[in-house]
Amino acid sequence: SVLPNLTMEDARKYIDGSKLQDAISESITTILRERPANPVLRMSELLAAWGPKRYNTLRESPPGAKFKLCVVQFKVPGAKNGGSDKGPDGNRVDSIPIANSVIAAGGACDLVLYDAEDHAAFVETSAKYDALIVRINPGQLSQGTPEGTQKKFDDLMNEYISKGKLVWSSPKIQTQMGAKDALVNIGKLNCGLEDSYAYYSEEELVAGFKKTCAFQPRVIKQNRGSAGGGIWLC
Repeated sequence: SVLPNLTMEDARKYIDGSKLQDAISESITTILRERPANPVLRMSELLAAWGPKRYNTLRESPPGAKFKLCVVQFKVPGAKNGGSDKGPDGNRVDSIPIANSVIAAGGACDLVLYDAEDHAAFVETSAKYDALIVRINPGQLSQGTPEGTQKKFDDLMNEYISKGKLVWSSPKIQTQMGAKDALVNIGKLNCGLEDSYAYYSEEELVAGFKKTCAFQPRVIKQNRGSAGGGIWLC
C-alpha cells in the first residue's frame, strides 16, 4: 500500500525518533543468543517489553544463562547512602553498569548486599553463584562492623578461590591495590605526584612529615584508609 504524504526522509526521522531500529536490533541480538523455538513469538515479547535502557536500572537476566554472577556490595553502618562511594540509591555508581554488562554478554547477574551481622546468610547466598564481583573498598568492612568482619569475608573469598570459583578482585589484589604506597610508586607518571611519600616507621613519619607539612597543607592516609576513614588534611 502507498503511504500518502510520507517521504523517505520523513520515514527515517520517524524511525530514528521512535528508536524502532534500536529495538529491533537489540531484539534480534537476543534471539540469536537464545535461539528460541518460536523466534517470532519471542520477537513480539521483546519488542513489547523494550524501552530505552537507563544506566542505573538493573536489566533482566536472560533465562537459562550458562553462568550466574553477582556484584557484592556493602553499606557502611550509619553512613549516608551507605558510604561515600555510593549514589543516592545506595549502590556504587558502577555496580549496576557492571551487572548490566554481564547481562548484555549473555550471563545472569544480581546485586548482593553483604550483611556483617549475618555472615552465614551471605555464605549460603553467594555459594549459588559461579563468580563474584566484589565492589567493596579495601578496609571498608572494618568500619562499624563486628571485630574480625574483614577477615571473615576475606577468608570466605579465599576459600571460594581455592575451590575454583572466580572472585574479582581477590583479597590479595584488594590489599595490593589498597596499599597507599602505590601512590608513591606512580609518583613520576603523569597521573602521579612526585611529592608523595610513604613512611614505614614512627620515626620516618615524625621526621618526614614535619618537613613537608612546614611549607604547605598535606594529606596523610593510613595504608588502607577507605571511604574517608583514616584520611586527614593537615
